[in-house]
Amino acid sequence: MENSKKILICGLGSIGSYYVNLILKKWPSFRISILRSGFGRPKKEELLVENVFTENNKAIKWKPDFCIVASPAPFHLSQALFFGREGIPLLIEKPIGIPFQENCLWQELILISTKVPIYVGYVLRHYSCAKILKMYLTSNLIGEVLESDFYSGSWLPLWRPNIDYKKSVSARKELGGGVLLELSHEIDLALYFFNNLKINYSFITNTNTLDIDVEDQAFLKGFNNKNTLINIRLNFCSKIEKRYLFIRGTKGEINWDIKRGELYFELTNGKKERKIYCESKEDIFQYQLARFFEASYQPNELLCNVKQGISVLRIIEQAININKRNSSF
Repeated sequence: MENSKKILICGLGSIGSYYVNLILKKWPSFRISILRSGFGRPKKEELLVENVFTENNKAIKWKPDFCIVASPAPFHLSQALFFGREGIPLLIEKPIGIPFQENCLWQELILISTKVPIYVGYVLRHYSCAKILKMYLTSNLIGEVLESDFYSGSWLPLWRPNIDYKKSVSARKELGGGVLLELSHEIDLALYFFNNLKINYSFITNTNTLDIDVEDQAFLKGFNNKNTLINIRLNFCSKIEKRYLFIRGTKGEINWDIKRGELYFELTNGKKERKIYCESKEDIFQYQLARFFEASYQPNELLCNVKQGISVLRIIEQAININKRNSSF
């Protein structure tokens, strides 16, 4: 890869700022520019980059080699279409968009992605434990999988300690906030490990713990085409932070403590094994970026593609519709 590559980052919220600083640290030869709305508060990262654009057309004239879409979720689809039509490889920060956007636009993005590398930033896939767990399931280590439980619980006010959480993207409905979109990593992992998922029950609620206008807790239950029970429990209103997944099969079980970086299996024949990986947030974002840059030359299966990113949104749409039907009774 040439040292003079240019990368455009759309959005300068917490994740956009994180990408700027990570690229400056790990790829110091890259030239970085930012595209932002012009309405956000000034950020120190603006002083660290080559340009700050407020219009798509001006940004495209800079001729970026890559683009990271890190704006609020409602703007992801329009920005991805604009830069994708120009043939620029894209990494769209999760989620790929918001529920119930026009299907014809998604179909256009899918078509563009057959010619232009476009991926979605579901970063949990890049943990070493995820790769090993996938191998365990592929090798039938625990036999036929009977059930799985995906859980993510955290306390939203601690996510971004330097800002008022009530004003953050996560807490604002108009910016794509709410626990389903913000913690959709677990939905992506369920699809990544089990290939498909159909929701047959959901419960989505605002517990009023945080005084915000979006859902802060969600429970999804479904099955894949092999009749594996899949539970997904999400919240950002829990002061005790935990993130894990549990998978039980006919020959044993697997536990992945994502927060601790610990992967453990126990088989019915008595065999046990524990692996621990001390990977930081910076590590996995670096892995993801490196694979994204390489994917402009050679596709990488560890990256979430456009169709997979849309599949996560379809699961969220199913959950919302089922919850509405349940609430009407």
